[in-house]
Amino acid sequence: MHQANTERRSINSLRVIAVFVIVLAGGGVAYWWWHASIQPAHRVILPPEHAEQFALYNALNRGKRLLTDNQAEAALEIFEQIVIDDPDGPNGREADLCVAHALARIGRVDEARQRYARLDAAQGDEPDARAQLGAAEAYSWAGDHEKAVRELNRVINVFAEVQSDQCAEGLFTLARIHKQIDQSARARAALGRVIAEFPGLEGSNAASAGIEIDRLRVASAAEQETLVNDLKEFEVAAIDGDRPHWDRTTGPYLVTDKVTVPSGSVLTLSPGVTVRFGAEGELVVVGRLEANGTAEQPIDFISIQDDTARGWWPGLRFRSSADGAPSHIEHARIIGAEIGVGCEQGAVELRHVVVRHAVEVGVAVRADGVITATDSTIEDGANEGVQVTHGGALRLERVTVRNQHGPGVSLSVTHSPVSILDSRIERNGRAGLFFRDAVKGTVHGCRILGNRGTGILCRNDASPTLTGNIIQDNQGDGVHCLARCDVVIEINQITDNQGDGIVLDTKSGQTIRGNTIAKNTIGIRCRLGSDPAITGNRILDNRVAGVRLTDSAAPTLTGNILVGNGEAALQNHSPAAIHAENNYWGTADPEQIDRQIEDHADDASRGRVTYTPALSEPTTQPVR
Repeated sequence: MHQANTERRSINSLRVIAVFVIVLAGGGVAYWWWHASIQPAHRVILPPEHAEQFALYNALNRGKRLLTDNQAEAALEIFEQIVIDDPDGPNGREADLCVAHALARIGRVDEARQRYARLDAAQGDEPDARAQLGAAEAYSWAGDHEKAVRELNRVINVFAEVQSDQCAEGLFTLARIHKQIDQSARARAALGRVIAEFPGLEGSNAASAGIEIDRLRVASAAEQETLVNDLKEFEVAAIDGDRPHWDRTTGPYLVTDKVTVPSGSVLTLSPGVTVRFGAEGELVVVGRLEANGTAEQPIDFISIQDDTARGWWPGLRFRSSADGAPSHIEHARIIGAEIGVGCEQGAVELRHVVVRHAVEVGVAVRADGVITATDSTIEDGANEGVQVTHGGALRLERVTVRNQHGPGVSLSVTHSPVSILDSRIERNGRAGLFFRDAVKGTVHGCRILGNRGTGILCRNDASPTLTGNIIQDNQGDGVHCLARCDVVIEINQITDNQGDGIVLDTKSGQTIRGNTIAKNTIGIRCRLGSDPAITGNRILDNRVAGVRLTDSAAPTLTGNILVGNGEAALQNHSPAAIHAENNYWGTADPEQIDRQIEDHADDASRGRVTYTPALSEPTTQPVR
């Protein structure tokens, strides 16, 4: 068809030349204007081609983390600078709202309310629920909780039909205020409204509300005191000696405050031991912990209430010497903590461990911590299953991370490459695996299944190697890489995802080789200058297209099978010329191959695709 359509191309060229010039001259401006001006003000929209926007976005998130950590003054300084640097852009508008949040938290409530009012008025005929909810909440920061409750209820009722996601946030805020003023029943009622009225919202609001209701189940200090008194004879106030030993015949053990295993000491727990924790109970290991149960007699670390309560105790914390022997936890259950296992320094080895119902993170590694987990399960948490931040090292082997309301595994700024091997990451509320901030590592032999977001998300210079995995049935893309990610994607099965199979969003040294990419929306989508080597893949039966190229993407395609893909095998919507020689298109007939390719022959603004010579039969083998 390329050879037969010389006349059609000439006509098309004459017809579209004016449009082509306009696109070249004005397309970039139009794209930026659409993103910066048309999108709703409460969303952070990142024009990926603008490096300064990435920097502003990262600063905005840094400020939000400080605000969450009750460092409002430091956060305020960051937010105010973003407003100055990006006054009319999306990050600036989001920062403007965050300035109001920070002002309220440091007691400058009148200023906060004035800013909320200005932001709300700026929306014109579409008032901003977040600004009005923030203004209502500000009363609580000034100590007027009753007025805050009245105003929150008013705003929630006004916006319930039109901005339901924000109203769910408002109900969580309402529950927090009721809890703060010891009105547990009313807090439960507010959370019950989330479950009844907003069950299907993104972020699993209804499920999160259920977890918060569980945490409110002990409604009074008197009930908590009764539970503690029942176990008072087993309470541990301190750990003495070099080798203390807890035996199941003298338990269960009760921890109601912070108890520390001191440096040089080794705390040993016998099989079958149960350790119960009060609301302030925390076990901090500066020495070592040897908690080795058996399959028949596991060791339990649970709340003082029961083994279904969530978030009622801080968790296990490891701050051991970096050059000492590791702590060990084997055949154990850690249930209902804020952070199940947290390691800031030293090493911890988990084997046959279940971490369940963690409210913040199931397993957290920070600073100089090292965690190795084998044959373990992390499930049913309210946020992330596994989190590595600010350093640390992680190895997961034959580990299942499932049913988290946030990402399954989130990795940011690690000291050494992470390893995730032969594991299952499934049915989590957002991405299955989230690599960012220059994280390197290997994901091999894993099943990334049924997550509500992308299967594997990479951004900000992350450089994982993904080999031999099954990435399937995720509600977002199979693999999505953006912001300078140097990723190797080899010998994976990436199938049946609701989004695209693979999305590459910036130029970097990506390699896509030997994969089966089938039954996604688009098999491989390259944009924003990405230029991977796409070699030896089976790109089959994707719903819209096998490969789509936009925004100056310029990959090379060699030795692939492209058969049965929706509208086209290859859509070159990029101005770049594309080399796609030596691929198999399901036929050796040039006219039939030409019908499967969209390029310059269909639109003169697009680059040409060179596909000859083409293979007459497939040469790649199915991924096993």
